[in-house]
Amino acid sequence: GAVASMSIGDVVQILQQWHQYQRDETWSRRGYDMGLQSMRIDILNTVREEMRDQVTVIISSLDNLMVVATLMLSIGFGFAVEGTFPPAEADYEYTDLQQCLLVVYAILSAFSLVFPLACLMLTIAARFEVELCQQDVMGDLQKHLLKALQKDKDSAEDQGPVVYAGGPGVMRRAGLDRNGFAAAVHEEFLGEP
Repeated sequence: GAVASMSIGDVVQILQQWHQYQRDETWSRRGYDMGLQSMRIDILNTVREEMRDQVTVIISSLDNLMVVATLMLSIGFGFAVEGTFPPAEADYEYTDLQQCLLVVYAILSAFSLVFPLACLMLTIAARFEVELCQQDVMGDLQKHLLKALQKDKDSAEDQGPVVYAGGPGVMRRAGLDRNGFAAAVHEEFLGEP
């Protein structure tokens, strides 16, 4: 008896409630997936920005070191060009101690040219290595971002259409933007794609 006493209106109401529940669950799942994807993208963007900040600090310190090395090199050239060496041995009689000090002075004068030049070349090489490392890391982050977006695309294929929008290198799931929302609502309520 109780089932037979249900009217057609009660059956329609139950079916409407079931359909409403299914629609709400679908939209909740889509919202959850978009939130999860947004969190993944935010984490990758945070890592990318942190890497850029660290590379910027490293490059600025290398630039400062190059400036210091250039100044030291110019001072070394100034010593060599100005002729700050003591008089020649033909003009002056040196003792053994003075002769040793003169050799030490000549070696230090040579190092004042060699070390700043070596420092300048090494900082230029280090800067190139930092830039290459940054390009590799950014390429890896781009691959992880695309992989994360591919996971979301694969897991969301059973949830309806997924619209991708953006410029080169920028992809985002746009299931709830104007076009995607309008298409999803149109499909949901009218049953037409």
